[in-house]
Amino acid sequence: MDDATPPDAPQVLVHQGLATRVLIGAGSLQHVPAEVARIGAERVLLVATHSASAPGDALADALGARLAARFDGATV
Repeated sequence: MDDATPPDAPQVLVHQGLATRVLIGAGSLQHVPAEVARIGAERVLLVATHSASAPGDALADALGARLAARFDGATV
């Protein structure tokens, strides 16, 4: 709320998310390039933690030219 909003005004919060598809389990990483192709993405931003750098390397290799950028400094 800001100074222009009356204190008794209803607060409306809206969250609109995109459709989500999650693959979980052993070997799921190998399916990422096919999922990228399935949604028609041309470029991918790979975000990982420092501890996931080895799987990130494998995924970066699998994505090839579709990998736009990579950030290995995520924290959870």
